[in-house]
Amino acid sequence: MSRRTTQVKKVSRRKPAAESSVKVEVSGATGALAGRIREAAVATFGGEGRRNGRLEVAIVDDAEMRKLHRQWMGLGSTTDVLSFDLSDGGDDGVVDAQLVVCKPVAVRSAAEIGGDWRLELLLYVVHGCLHLCGYDDVSASKAARMHRREDEILLELGHGAVFSQGEKVRRTRTVSGRKRKR
Repeated sequence: MSRRTTQVKKVSRRKPAAESSVKVEVSGATGALAGRIREAAVATFGGEGRRNGRLEVAIVDDAEMRKLHRQWMGLGSTTDVLSFDLSDGGDDGVVDAQLVVCKPVAVRSAAEIGGDWRLELLLYVVHGCLHLCGYDDVSASKAARMHRREDEILLELGHGAVFSQGEKVRRTRTVSGRKRKR
């Protein structure tokens, strides 16, 4: 009787393009997920030349996100991520910021595309960090650039191209608080 073996291809995890010592504090997630959130944030900031500072990441539910979205954006709906730049506005490369990420949005979106909600959550963290680095998604071309960069970072970390893997299913994307067809 012959025995068949299945080889599992390991995805190599490359180091981010540049090191960063941004301190990342995570609430609402623990263990491996909190570690991956920290890793994604640090990789994003390092790759964008942000070497120092601090970031607080809060993982919240729909009710909390809806409240914050109404308070800060004037919209009564939930959303994937809100970014708050707490710096003095100078471009010294130092991060002082907060991200609020909605877990239920990640769970729903991942279910729609047949993906893992944890990877969707990491996508939101990278997306929020890129906003803090000056990326914008108000136009189709800027959104495409931002989504390419998100996938590059997640690929570097060994998670795959999360945005583009679900892009065929992602027919709408929130841009400036409005839904638009892609």
